[in-house]
Amino acid sequence: MAFEKSAFIFDMDGTIVDNMAFHTQSWITFFEQRGMSLDADQFFRTTAGRQGKEIIRAHMGEHLDDDEVFALNLEKESVYRELYAPHRKTVGGFDELIARGKEQGVVLAVATAAPNANIEFTLDGLDLRRHFDVVVGAADVARGKPNPDGFLLAAERCGVAPARCIVFEDAPLGVEAARRAGMRCVVLTTTLPAAAFAEFDNVIAIAGDFSELDIEALFAARPDQSTYTRPTMTTDFQEQAAHPADENKIIAERRAKLATLRDKGIAFPNDFRPQHKAASLHAEFGDKSREELEANPVPVVLAGRMMLKREAGKKAAFATLQDSSGARADGRIQIYATLDLTGAAAMEALHHYDLGDILGVEGTLFKTKTDELTVKVTNLRLITKSLRPLPDKFHGLADQETKYRQRYVDLIMSEETRRTFKARTAAMSSIRRFMEENDFMEVETPMLHTIPGGAAAKPFITHHNALDMEMFLRIAPELYLKRLVVGGFDRVFEVNRNFRNEGVSPRHNPEFTMMEFYAAYTDYQWIMNFTEAVIRQAAVDAHGTAMLTYGGRELDLTKPFHRMTIVGAINKFAPHYTNEQLHDMAFLKAELLKFGVKPFSTSGLGSLQLSLFEETAEAQLWEPTFIIDYPAEVSPLARASDTAPDITERFELFIVGREIANGFSELNDAEDQSARFLAQVAAKDAGDEEAMFYDADYIRALEYGMPPAGGCGIGIDRLMMLITDSPNIRDVILFPHLRREE
Repeated sequence: MAFEKSAFIFDMDGTIVDNMAFHTQSWITFFEQRGMSLDADQFFRTTAGRQGKEIIRAHMGEHLDDDEVFALNLEKESVYRELYAPHRKTVGGFDELIARGKEQGVVLAVATAAPNANIEFTLDGLDLRRHFDVVVGAADVARGKPNPDGFLLAAERCGVAPARCIVFEDAPLGVEAARRAGMRCVVLTTTLPAAAFAEFDNVIAIAGDFSELDIEALFAARPDQSTYTRPTMTTDFQEQAAHPADENKIIAERRAKLATLRDKGIAFPNDFRPQHKAASLHAEFGDKSREELEANPVPVVLAGRMMLKREAGKKAAFATLQDSSGARADGRIQIYATLDLTGAAAMEALHHYDLGDILGVEGTLFKTKTDELTVKVTNLRLITKSLRPLPDKFHGLADQETKYRQRYVDLIMSEETRRTFKARTAAMSSIRRFMEENDFMEVETPMLHTIPGGAAAKPFITHHNALDMEMFLRIAPELYLKRLVVGGFDRVFEVNRNFRNEGVSPRHNPEFTMMEFYAAYTDYQWIMNFTEAVIRQAAVDAHGTAMLTYGGRELDLTKPFHRMTIVGAINKFAPHYTNEQLHDMAFLKAELLKFGVKPFSTSGLGSLQLSLFEETAEAQLWEPTFIIDYPAEVSPLARASDTAPDITERFELFIVGREIANGFSELNDAEDQSARFLAQVAAKDAGDEEAMFYDADYIRALEYGMPPAGGCGIGIDRLMMLITDSPNIRDVILFPHLRREE
């Protein structure tokens, strides 16, 4: 079998070896020795894939220096090795999979959050290192999972693109890391049951061990294929770990605290006015020395959500407040309360405050012995009582659907999510600013249409009770915006929400955002140049540079975007087709059937060529590329070419194999537009649900005369995916559509 170069990247703990129960027990023992009681099931579920230093700091405090953390981690690992040594062995079927991989020329790698001592204990202790071309451990990357650093570094060292890597994992944090790296994932249920991974769109197979996998299917699978296998049984311990801790008791305790607050007076005060933000305090005073802050005390008044609390008896306590300030949405600051300075009543109250509570503090800045900027608290107040516990201490939800469904929790816990939406706002501000600087006027047009128009798409249908008429949610604002050009507004744009009753996928959402603009006395060449400039500037303003990384691969928006025709793109990416074949309608129809595409009876040559382009070339357009000269039959609103009337002055912009923008020289000939609408009606009658309706009012507007113009619609959500390196469109939409919650 011919095989394109690929890599298998294995997590070590819980995947190559079934040892996670021993890891968890060693952590529980380690923390119990320090007087800390942890819920084993919750800990088991939320720490797999984290580096030891992250776990220690999350539970014991950010104030620990690197040497202290290193020593503590060594102590914990010695407990683990003593527990696991008698049970050390590989998961079933591992040797066979490795052997088959080598036969097929697959590059084999390990990417683990374990320290070097544990890697040696496992890989060298079982004589496994010789099998692997690359080994990446905690010492090689700064962050553990769900950050994708380890997997991306392994792929780089393997010399294999992320899309050609298959990750073998046992934990949700690891699967999420693989998703962020743009890699497919095989899940082993050595740690959690299959249900824990149901919402990950990058999982291609689930099995109890390697022997249950269809190895040949894994080798043959393309990056967009799934080979999902049956879920398997788990141990009693694994079943317990699979279910989240019962929150009812915790919520009841917090409600009781709230009831006590109500009895004392106003439970939710609204008279506290913060004057400072964490990020600005760090920016202004972070470089000051302890001596400087002591000599010139800085009074502060701020509020934030308590994310961490560390009490030293009843006389002192540290806590970390988060306000999500700053360009990177990473605003956090430590506070320090003492019996002497803060007062007995406030200290007693702080003892009963819970993580997630919103506090207001007043005090002065100082630096701790580890040089951490901290607020020495003189006054402390509870502003809002949190009734539900935060999901964990590790800045993120493991369940992907929960991240989307409860975005408010995701925003609290995930700095990365907050950065994504800060970047989206920065990009939108950039686009609006760029448009206004180029004399475009922002307008608003209707979202309820009597006739769906402006795009080839299936609409959502609703009913207007007062007017007793059927209406459609907007699929595009185009025809209304061009009516404004008729009316004399030469340059208009709208940031608009559109609704298309079509499929949901990692790059499609039925409700989405576009920025659509029209400029009189321009053509599609001018519009292409302008679109390129808009996108490049948005990337710079949101990301700091137009040199991006997407899925671990470089994406350069600084260079001029490529331009090629539909046939030219097919010739480049599918060169086995001859020119005669590409102009033979019978051949094209037969060839499309091989891809599972059945053309409409009304499809002409241009439409067939476009369909073949979509199947053979579109996904390979990684670098920004304008595909130009679309056939007139699929471009009912675009101006026909003066030299070739069967094609139009239209383009679509593709980046990383996805359509980002669509634009053209506008058709301003009312009679030609009327004829094209009639052709669309015929196509709809022939079964094309996405064909357009006849819009008599728009024809009437054109009959008053529209100046020559160009226009374009830019898909904002897909553009934000590129700028923020997000693999799924739902990652860049605050509240994406999901199935109704059961």
